[in-house]
Amino acid sequence: MRPCRTRILIISCLLLAGAPGRAQTRDHTVEEASRHFEAGDKLQDEGNYAAAAREYERAYQLAPHPRPLFNIAKLHELQGQRADALEWYRRYLRESRDGKDDEAYRKRAAMRVRFLESTPARLKVACDLEEPTQFDLDSARVIITTDDGQVKEARCDEVTDLRAGHYRVTVRAPNYETSRIEDLPAKIGEPYTYVFPLRRKKGQVRVFADPDDALVLADGNIRIDPAGVPSALPAGIHTLRVEAPGRVTDERSLEVRSDRETRVNVPLRRKPRSGQNDLAVFNAFYGGFVVPAAVRALCIGCGANKTLEPETGLALAVGGAGLGAFTSFFLTDDKMTTGTAYFIMAGPLWGSFEGFGIAEAAAGTSREATLAWTLGGGLVGASIAVVAAKPVDSTIGDALLLHTGAFWGTLSGFMLWGSIEARQETDLGRFILAGLNVGLVGGLAFSGETEYSWSHVAMINLGTAASTAVFLGLGAASETDSAGTQTRRWRFALGGMAIGLVASGLLTRNWDEPRYFKTLARATPNLALLPPLPRVEVASDGSRRYLLDLLSGSW
Repeated sequence: MRPCRTRILIISCLLLAGAPGRAQTRDHTVEEASRHFEAGDKLQDEGNYAAAAREYERAYQLAPHPRPLFNIAKLHELQGQRADALEWYRRYLRESRDGKDDEAYRKRAAMRVRFLESTPARLKVACDLEEPTQFDLDSARVIITTDDGQVKEARCDEVTDLRAGHYRVTVRAPNYETSRIEDLPAKIGEPYTYVFPLRRKKGQVRVFADPDDALVLADGNIRIDPAGVPSALPAGIHTLRVEAPGRVTDERSLEVRSDRETRVNVPLRRKPRSGQNDLAVFNAFYGGFVVPAAVRALCIGCGANKTLEPETGLALAVGGAGLGAFTSFFLTDDKMTTGTAYFIMAGPLWGSFEGFGIAEAAAGTSREATLAWTLGGGLVGASIAVVAAKPVDSTIGDALLLHTGAFWGTLSGFMLWGSIEARQETDLGRFILAGLNVGLVGGLAFSGETEYSWSHVAMINLGTAASTAVFLGLGAASETDSAGTQTRRWRFALGGMAIGLVASGLLTRNWDEPRYFKTLARATPNLALLPPLPRVEVASDGSRRYLLDLLSGSW
């Protein structure tokens, strides 16, 4: 085959010869072109395609026959240089017109041109994200735009087929700066890989920690000033950890947005002290009541008039107190928190009131039956509290809030009974029972809604007690009923209690965040204290939060 090619080359050179006087020069050129053509054949057989292509080019320059162009195109294709191969094939077809080469070679060249023109370029965009996560990679979008405005969308690391041309490539990802290449040339059949560095958008964060010397870390290694000094964090979800000696570590999720400043207040609760002693004191008092009451209910050791002698009652009370204290130390350890201890106290205490209310609500209940119902209610309440103490893991504020609800609920039942001038003990039992249960449910609901400190609950109780006392006094002072009824004072007291609960709850809304205002006042001295102004804050999920503003100013 190849000697035939050489002869064709020589014949073509003769046909292209000039004047007869130049025959010797022409023969030398043809001979040199044949040597280069044959050298290209040899190098092609050896697999040295680049050198073979150079030899064919030299042969074509010496004797411009189209066949070397076909060979050069084929060598570029063998090397994967499809765009170059297409150009050489096209050049061959142009110069081999009018029968200048074998038609079979022209058909092969035309077939290769059609194949190469339909071979797409392959584009792969790799996204170099800072601290990448699976969410980031899945949500990133590669947008490929042609010169005529057509858009194709892909994902990071996805291979996309493109026709030859020029493209604009843009990569977008949530919370990342947009990255783009304005002019990306794509040649047929060529693979392209581009790495787009994506940088996180930054957002401003202020953290107000209490105490203000707490250690504040974002994502475990980014330190943030705890005194409200602005810090820059990449936009997105972060883990915020705040810790201080003697305080309970707080760890929460923090969403940072680039379009607004994020502020978070983190008051660290003090580590709870042991509640063992508190439970022992309560059980001593409760045991001092239970033992004499149980003896009286069973009427053991009663005298002729079925009452306990004072000496016997005192001895039983002292013994019951000692038994209650001993049992507390024997069944618990110093790891019990005050929240758990006060939660357990609520069981027998308010269970006893439940039993008393049931007994009083029943007509004709004897004293012994009332004591039995009271003790039974306490036993049931204690059992429930002991079983629920571990799963609930109550804080001291939540436990006191439960006591607060039960206390004011019971008192409201008594005052409501007095305000309607009821005289029957059965009515008293029903009112106490209803008020107690409403208070228990309310205390549980509020304690589950948010975290309360003991001082916060104390201020609510103080405000409620003060309001109740003031209104009770106003009602007593304004009574003019000659019959001596006291309904007016209890109605006033009941209204005062309701007003006190609502007002103290609103006014102490931010009681557990005092350091926030102190730190904020130092950072922004143009703040001003204002009367309480209620407002509603709507979160991104549509939920509403009712707040009471106590400060105003530019900050």
